[in-house]
Amino acid sequence: MRKSLAFSFLALTTLMSVHALAGGPANGVVELFTSQGCSDCPPADRTLGEITNNGGVITLAWHVDYWDYLGWRDTFSSKSATNRQEAYNRTIGAGVFTPQFVVNGKSSGLGGQNDGLPVAVNVKNNGGSISVSAGSGSGSASLYLVTYSNSSTVAIQRGENRGKSVTYRHVVSGLRSIGSWNGSPVSVSVPHSGGGCAVILQRGTNGPILGAASCG
Repeated sequence: MRKSLAFSFLALTTLMSVHALAGGPANGVVELFTSQGCSDCPPADRTLGEITNNGGVITLAWHVDYWDYLGWRDTFSSKSATNRQEAYNRTIGAGVFTPQFVVNGKSSGLGGQNDGLPVAVNVKNNGGSISVSAGSGSGSASLYLVTYSNSSTVAIQRGENRGKSVTYRHVVSGLRSIGSWNGSPVSVSVPHSGGGCAVILQRGTNGPILGAASCG
């Protein structure tokens, strides 16, 4: 399942270089499938951190569980992360490996062209809840609330990255559907107790991402 991937921070930040206002529509979504047990992953983890700092896009780190047998169990790994990566493989046919970037739910690695997100999504944080609105477009999709930790540093004691201390940004802790969208503008309000989060508008669970915004 392992495949080496050449990273280019310049390529990704050029792909989506315009800053977005907090809570306003993002310019794209960059998802990284990674693992603490993968020796090739720390450069990708740093790249995701740099993209996060640059702003303008939603960044999400999904820690897969299929490298846990190598001597170190990833402290963030989950079967749901592996399932999401496998689902993307079924739709975009890019293979299953780490580290792997998926851009806007439809291109893997750094080769895809960014044609923008066609539907405006806005999020307002009300303290204890968030208000979400999605604009008009075509087709149908679902609104998902993604929760994540803003920053976590892990001292890896065993396995391929033994002795390294790695900082991880936007590690996903949960994803749930909060509403449906059928091409007409829609607004929803849902509880949110705090912490990092974003809303994405996606066709199905592993199709193209049409819009996104951070919780501000």
